[in-house]
Amino acid sequence: MEQKEIMNAKRAEFLEKFGKKYASCSCKGLLKHDIADPEDMQKILAEGLLFDFCPEVVKDTIEILKEVM
Repeated sequence: MEQKEIMNAKRAEFLEKFGKKYASCSCKGLLKHDIADPEDMQKILAEGLLFDFCPEVVKDTIEILKEVM
């Protein structure tokens, strides 16, 4: 049970830090488009989000995880 409490605390810390930088933690919320929708996917590609914005989110996520761990 102690390990579960530790993990829940780390999860909460991560979500707090991530939430300070990004308004959402879902792809749809972050991109403001639905990657499952072909038309939206074209918009994502046209706006350069997949190759510019997404890697930045991944980088920030890794940095936050390092802080939390």
